[in-house]
Amino acid sequence: MPTQRRLREIDRLRAHQEILRAAAAWVLEQPARGTIAVLSEPEVAKHCAALLEHFADYCEQMDEATRGYVVRLAWELIGDQMDRPSVRRTRRGH
Repeated sequence: MPTQRRLREIDRLRAHQEILRAAAAWVLEQPARGTIAVLSEPEVAKHCAALLEHFADYCEQMDEATRGYVVRLAWELIGDQMDRPSVRRTRRGH
């Protein structure tokens, strides 16, 4: 039986994987690609999405700092900036 701590780690890992996969899907969307010059090339976008999927698949093997950095980049890529305290407070209704 997993401990509460391990269950939280598993939940966090799943959330990180979902964020990375959402970013991969966003990269492949035609309208989204137009907002970032380098992604306007379909071949570059395809490889970027594949890299994000790879990160999602191997998320558990990454050290905490690397995973945190990659996930923050994915959040910024898809436009969600929940790691900013002012945004978090606003979204919580404070």
